[in-house]
Amino acid sequence: HNMSDVHVVLDIFRMWLLVRIYKRAYGAVRGHPSKRKMYVFCLLMLQAKYKFVGITHQFNDCFMMIFCLMAIHLWQYGYLWVSATLLGVAVNIKMSALLMVPGYALTVAFEAGLIRAILSVALIIAL
Repeated sequence: HNMSDVHVVLDIFRMWLLVRIYKRAYGAVRGHPSKRKMYVFCLLMLQAKYKFVGITHQFNDCFMMIFCLMAIHLWQYGYLWVSATLLGVAVNIKMSALLMVPGYALTVAFEAGLIRAILSVALIIAL
């Protein structure tokens, strides 16, 4: 029963993060309209299967998912190295987080350049 309480809290936090990520991908930022980054939204839709990982009853799945979503969320605000570190932590929790690395690397390459994309993937692997 205590484990289900942890899952409920993590699931609520996961849903909050997802709403923020999708709003940011659509460009719905308060104060000023930003460019709509549709390729980010499309890549998020390709990773949509991760939305439901928190429902499973394996303990480490929900923690891996939270770290992946926090990495995406922080990258949307420009914190490249912090987001790469969080994605590296997610990979350390469960190797299936590696499935997010190609989409992450593509968005970094589009936004920050190929060199930073390679360095961020190297950081993810190094952790």
